[in-house]
Amino acid sequence: MISQNPKSPSSETGRMIMRNFKGEKNPFYGRKHSDESKRRMLLSHKGQIPWNKGKVGVYSEETLLKMKRPKSREHRRRLSLSRFEKFRKIAGEKILEFNHDINVDGAKRIAFGEILGTIPSDGYLGFTENDLVSYMLASKDKEFVERISKAFAKFGVQTEVHRRNAGLWYIEVSRRWFDGFLPYLEKEDDNWIYSERVLNSPFKDFKAAIIRSFADAEGTVTCTVKDGRYYSRHIAIYNKSQKLLSQIRSMLSSFGIVSHIHLSRHARVTNIGRQTVNFPTVYNLAISNHGNLNLFYKSIGFGISRKMEKLREMLISYRAIERQYTLADYEKAISLYNRVKNCREVSRQLNIPPQTVQNWILLGVKPRLVKISEASL
Repeated sequence: MISQNPKSPSSETGRMIMRNFKGEKNPFYGRKHSDESKRRMLLSHKGQIPWNKGKVGVYSEETLLKMKRPKSREHRRRLSLSRFEKFRKIAGEKILEFNHDINVDGAKRIAFGEILGTIPSDGYLGFTENDLVSYMLASKDKEFVERISKAFAKFGVQTEVHRRNAGLWYIEVSRRWFDGFLPYLEKEDDNWIYSERVLNSPFKDFKAAIIRSFADAEGTVTCTVKDGRYYSRHIAIYNKSQKLLSQIRSMLSSFGIVSHIHLSRHARVTNIGRQTVNFPTVYNLAISNHGNLNLFYKSIGFGISRKMEKLREMLISYRAIERQYTLADYEKAISLYNRVKNCREVSRQLNIPPQTVQNWILLGVKPRLVKISEASL
């Protein structure tokens, strides 16, 4: 009779016991590979031939049919929930709620404001089937999209900037804690506007970040250049919601910037190719004259460099005013306008630049000498 070696692997006492490394028992649980370890793994796989290369008939017809069959909605929901549960075990409850104090952290407050400024304009915020909050931003300006991507990075959210075939740059990301944006927003006619929490915020850098992103998305810097002279210099911000532009105007006033809202285009139906397109009514918020433009440049600015450069160019174009308009000139212009109802005609008859007349009559800006005399009373 042959005795069995107690140290033999086939014996009960010497049999190798496999340890369970699943879940939290794994020493690498919740950790990530370093760049060096990724490089080593890449090198170790070089030259190896995939097991299924050149092979056919690996899967049966029944298996192939199962693989090709589209997953049901319930199946996708269960997969998503299982992945989310696994992620929650690793990341903890911090992924479920917005736990960033923007009242204390100024850098995060500005980043939060820049993201918030895009939502009623070029951005999208909505709920997915799995109660995730989805955010998407698409724009023709890569610089703008990259800046918002960096703003998300302030909150530990990494996004990649992609480009569509149509030429638009975009980012897309979903998180449960994105519902932290909702207290700062309200719905009006199925469109986002800002809540009182934004309008009553004591932080000017927060409001400036919102206006800056909104102006990057919906605004333009424009003027007319004729014979080397600049005319009609202004910033225009367009949107179909008059209420939303009124909120932007209110935030601008906290910086001392005077702006005005006008009807830019009536709603219309247009045939483009074989499609009928309904264009909504569009309103225009305008910021003009040197004082307001200079305040915008210094206090808020644009995030898109080409718009900021155009604004700086317009400000440089202002020359020192040689002629000082008196109270008599101002009253004469007002009186003549009440009769002819045309700024250009007033400019022609009194030999005063048309932009100056428009500032007096349409924007309520008084001449410098009139302001000085009123202040001294």
